[in-house]
Amino acid sequence: LMKLHVYEIQLDADTLQRRFGFWGEPVTMGVIIGLLITLIAKFTQLGSATAWATILQTGIIVGAIMGLYPAVSGLFVKGLIPITQTLNARLRSGEIKRKNFNISIDPAVFFGESSTLTAGLVLMPIIMIIAVFQPGNGVLPLADLPAMPFMLIGIIAVMRGNILSAVITGAIWYSIGQWALTDVAASFTQVAQAAGVEIPAAGALVTSWSQGASPILWVLYKAYTAPIALRPVTIGLVFVVYFVLYYLFRKNRHAWHRAAGASEEFLNKKEALYKGNVTPA
Repeated sequence: LMKLHVYEIQLDADTLQRRFGFWGEPVTMGVIIGLLITLIAKFTQLGSATAWATILQTGIIVGAIMGLYPAVSGLFVKGLIPITQTLNARLRSGEIKRKNFNISIDPAVFFGESSTLTAGLVLMPIIMIIAVFQPGNGVLPLADLPAMPFMLIGIIAVMRGNILSAVITGAIWYSIGQWALTDVAASFTQVAQAAGVEIPAAGALVTSWSQGASPILWVLYKAYTAPIALRPVTIGLVFVVYFVLYYLFRKNRHAWHRAAGASEEFLNKKEALYKGNVTPA
């Protein structure tokens, strides 16, 4: 993405709203995207009044989600304010003997962020098209497709809300993930059957797209399911690669953050925190 200068194209929710006015509003975009996705899904049934009712209903629902989720997520974030204020006061008073304090929260808090929802909705039909024409892929992400915005939360954070960068990155990442899922589908189906799940058609395979479309998880799976004689080597190799990458990251944080698209302002702030020269706000 850096070589293609995609980072220079800032396409976040605020930019869309500023440039396109009413048409860039999250609710309007939700209605449009919802209509387009359902039109594609119901393309062969456009002569039916029921299909058009479903299309209109889906557009309205998606638009409502785009309007409601940001407000709900904002309430979760506001609920963290008293906690952060209390911790900051205890840090400054010396009651907590630490330079800084990080609060870990579930990424679902950011599900309602406008860029997350927009990028997820845009990526849904793209992933479906890729899945159909992707060589070597045997997975169609049907039931898990609505989870796409949730699965993009990490990517949106790294891309600092840039919808275009997030969509391109997500398309590449989850296309690779679909190859991984295709490889493990037989094993996943055996486990499901052993747990009592009835597979509707003979020869059909099932898998969990939202849980397993990760190349990193696939590498770990292959390492731990290698032949017993090779397993110590494969598992050991995973640990070696991890610690080497971790060492390289700790040695040159700036280069890694910059490669992910971090701004100089962010880099300077992180450097000050590492050196203990500033107190977290």
